[in-house]
Amino acid sequence: MGKPATVVKGGSRRRGHADFAKGTPPSRIFVTTLVNFLHRIDELRRSAYDGDLDLAVVGEAVGLNGSEPMRRDSKFQEEFGDYRVMLGVEGQQPTNAMSVAAAIGIPRETARRKLKLLEQRGMLVKTEGGYVLKPGFIQSPKNLALADRAMRETVQFINACFSQGFVDWVEPPASQMPERRSRKG
Repeated sequence: MGKPATVVKGGSRRRGHADFAKGTPPSRIFVTTLVNFLHRIDELRRSAYDGDLDLAVVGEAVGLNGSEPMRRDSKFQEEFGDYRVMLGVEGQQPTNAMSVAAAIGIPRETARRKLKLLEQRGMLVKTEGGYVLKPGFIQSPKNLALADRAMRETVQFINACFSQGFVDWVEPPASQMPERRSRKG
């Protein structure tokens, strides 16, 4: 299991992580809950890319690669952490067909065709080094609504995992908890 996540809840940071509930083996109900969630998300992805899930995967690969180097930078997170804030062409790392093909496991020629189609549809911009998301594409009213719905579906799935007993929240051992300072008044 990986390192415990830092969770932001109500503006405060907590240490801990979600884990499968003790004594609860993966079940048919969990699998159907997961697959149902994935289908709902795929429906949203298809609607963003005119019904073409492969096109969605290629477009998303460009978007993810475009901001990958900066996502861990606190200054970038502060300025562009909200997906409603537009990231310009110069703020993205270009991606070529070879990189997309390798990232998602499709032939380079298929990636090249999909990239050109995304550019023709106004979703990508071709630069000297490859393709980047067209500034403002994510911020269109349709895509903002889809992103909002996807986040709500994700939270619904997470809550279902907790409420159905598939996962529990695991607090870190007391030795890993930050010290709290008491106030004297």
